[in-house]
Amino acid sequence: MSDYKYSIIIPHKNIPSLLQRCLDSIPKRDDIQIIIVDDNSDSTIVDFEHFPGLGLTNTEVYFDKTGRGAGKARNVGLEHAQGEWVLFADADDAFNKDELSILLSIAEMSNYSLIFWGVFRILSTGEKVVYANCEKTSHKIVQLLDSSYPFKVNEPWRKMVRLSHIKNNDLLFEETLVSNDIMFSLRLAACTSISMIGFYNGYIYNWIQRKNSLVDSLSLKNSICRMNVSIRANSFLKKCKIEHSDYSHIYLHRIKNKSLLLFCYYFIKELIILGKRKAMIDFGQVCDLDMIGHNLKSFISFNIKRNFHS
Repeated sequence: MSDYKYSIIIPHKNIPSLLQRCLDSIPKRDDIQIIIVDDNSDSTIVDFEHFPGLGLTNTEVYFDKTGRGAGKARNVGLEHAQGEWVLFADADDAFNKDELSILLSIAEMSNYSLIFWGVFRILSTGEKVVYANCEKTSHKIVQLLDSSYPFKVNEPWRKMVRLSHIKNNDLLFEETLVSNDIMFSLRLAACTSISMIGFYNGYIYNWIQRKNSLVDSLSLKNSICRMNVSIRANSFLKKCKIEHSDYSHIYLHRIKNKSLLLFCYYFIKELIILGKRKAMIDFGQVCDLDMIGHNLKSFISFNIKRNFHS
């Protein structure tokens, strides 16, 4: 039987110096297992013989050569996790070490299966702003009473989950180019009753903004992948009869706000080319259909025929 109480899973690709910063932000404790999964990094960028974490106590490094993204890397991490609790981090972010130590010391005394926490966002200017809000009044875990909240939190690094809860519900990350965490988080929310959910009154994590990060990529392939995941997410919410106005179609709204042209492009593909009539309903609820019509001319510049088969 493992002595680990916590497993921290970190996917990595081509940013070893930032990965080292992330590792340095984790408390040195015997009950923490650190799992790093490299997603087929480039040998001209990464020195694999001196890879961050190699030889460190309680740290395991796995090199996945499939190149199937952070979702696959996180699934590999789950295969090797031994702690009672699982936490996730992105290699280019960092924990608030002291706050994390406090949380871990009290989490083991709780009966929750899913715990959320506050997050700071560090801007490129160095300014620290609140990304996930919580009132830091004391160091404690309180019951989360908002049943809609878990369905709104996609980022793995905003929560910790009991490993047994993940295994018992066969939860895995999608192995997609981007947005691999959305369906994992929705399925987790759907199988977790509100009595099993807690919230820590502290800021555990720093989401650090940087140029060229995957989350900001607007390449056509990544954008279409995000749209496909958004469609699946909305279908899942409907299947679960989760259609409250504050987060029904939230994923389509995000895509529309990020790239209106892509949103319209996808609408035309779904409705006209693939003949999916339900697209009229889903897309119409978050976008003025007249506006889509006004953007038709822009689709010509997309070279539609080529892009649909790329």
